[in-house]
Amino acid sequence: MPPRKIIGVADLNIPGPDTRTLVAQLKAMSDGRRPVKTDELAKVRKCSVGKLEYTLNIASQVGLVKRVKQGWIAT
Repeated sequence: MPPRKIIGVADLNIPGPDTRTLVAQLKAMSDGRRPVKTDELAKVRKCSVGKLEYTLNIASQVGLVKRVKQGWIAT
């Protein structure tokens, strides 16, 4: 039997946007219809694209957002 992978997701103490706040902002910007690009979200949040990518990837693993070709959509 192969070893199991255990994946834990937590909001770390890294300066940047909170996952829940970022998902709420994404929902407000997209209206559930059009994807929002990371750089658009970074301008609104006044944060770097790298920090947003990190937080969005965490939210994606949990299932709060989905990455599509054009950007991000809140699920």
